[in-house]
Amino acid sequence: MAYSGSEQITTIVPHPNKYPHLPNETIRAITTDFDSRIWLGYYTKGIFHFDQKKKCFVKYNLSEAHDNSDWDRIRSLYTTSSGEIWVGTYAGIVRIKNNGYQLYESKNIAELPNDRNYSFKEDNEGQLWVACWSGVAKFDFKTNKFQYFKGQEALGSYNIRNIEYADRELLISTENEGLLLLDIPTGALKNITIDNGISGNSIYSSIKDKKSGYYWIASLGGISIYDKKKGLVHHISEKEGLPSHMVYGLLLDSDKVWISTTKGIATIDRNNFSVTSLNMDEGWQAREFSEGAYYQDRKGTLFFAGINGLNHFSPATLNITKELPKLKIHIDDTRDFSEGITKSYKDNSIDITIEPIVFTKDPNNKILYKLLGYDDSFHTFNNSPIHYTNLPDGKYIFEVKNSLAKDIAFKSIPIIINKPFYKTTWFFILLLATSFITFTSWVLVRNQNIAKNQKKLELKIEERTDTINRQKERLIKVNHTLDEKKQRD
Repeated sequence: MAYSGSEQITTIVPHPNKYPHLPNETIRAITTDFDSRIWLGYYTKGIFHFDQKKKCFVKYNLSEAHDNSDWDRIRSLYTTSSGEIWVGTYAGIVRIKNNGYQLYESKNIAELPNDRNYSFKEDNEGQLWVACWSGVAKFDFKTNKFQYFKGQEALGSYNIRNIEYADRELLISTENEGLLLLDIPTGALKNITIDNGISGNSIYSSIKDKKSGYYWIASLGGISIYDKKKGLVHHISEKEGLPSHMVYGLLLDSDKVWISTTKGIATIDRNNFSVTSLNMDEGWQAREFSEGAYYQDRKGTLFFAGINGLNHFSPATLNITKELPKLKIHIDDTRDFSEGITKSYKDNSIDITIEPIVFTKDPNNKILYKLLGYDDSFHTFNNSPIHYTNLPDGKYIFEVKNSLAKDIAFKSIPIIINKPFYKTTWFFILLLATSFITFTSWVLVRNQNIAKNQKKLELKIEERTDTINRQKERLIKVNHTLDEKKQRD
């Protein structure tokens, strides 16, 4: 999607001068503290935060990481309502406050299921919920301890990627078991899976739209919108315009849900579910974003991170507009189609190139083309030359258009492949004349032959008649002689 305000997208990537300390590695977690400083968690390189004095990112050192590198394998960052920063790692939990930190490990805490922690969420009761790679934990800020909760045992077999809180309920995204809804007061558990119509059981994140009551579920198969009473409300996949079927993050802002995927960023209208994919060539760290690396701060600023770095922006500064490209067409290396294109039957192949001319590209738009009279339907232009070979003679129209354009074809170019000589009118006239002459000649020769044969037959008949007459005369003479002889006797 084309948009103005792309210059308002801040990009933070490793740079030898500006950000010399940032590692060249995938970012897996983001948060900001109460001083609006950005904190980043890397796949294996630890925690980095922005130092206001040095004006650059520096590493937050954990002494334990020298002996156990799993403390530098960051999976989640979360800023609590009191300003503490909680860090989920492969080795346990890091709680950063008052210029120091405290560690929590499952071997020392019965209520902490596992040291791998993927997500944190604070509820309205002063409790912090922790998504673990085999269950869920609860930390009570009032007692400053991890505590048991109703339904905890039932969650022990689930690998949890993400946890959200809404209306005294936990939304628990699992690795392969769908979305779990835990009613906190009762401990009752509801499991939503592909059997309920959602697009996949591998869930990366989920949110609840309090306005509609719908659950938005991001999975390996796309996004499913689910209602407890109605069931599946809507399914959104690449077919509906998602950049990728693998959706990592969901962030609700005003009337839009912002999503991060393996192939870019998009927005979805929370009312009609229409998808708008953003152009990843404009101001982004890369096309690929990463699991867990999405965040919305208290001011509404959105943060998305991926394989090369971080982007953050205020959604209000991006004015998303549809801008469809002009299409420059070359057919057999010519652009002059004022009189169409006419080709001989011997030269009955055409080569076509299409060049979209636009300052900003819209990922939702596709260039469609069709050779009317030859193709049954439109084809999607894939930036490769188009070849039509051995076209039958006839009249064609080459049509090309933008898929998002609701009007008729953007361009229509008439193309004529002339008939071969044996299909032309003059050839039929010549063939007819030749046939007439041949037939006439045959009739004349036939009549001549008949006349000759008739003449021969008449001559033979005359000869035969003469012979018969002579024989008749001789017989008459003989009979006359015999009659005379009888009279004498």
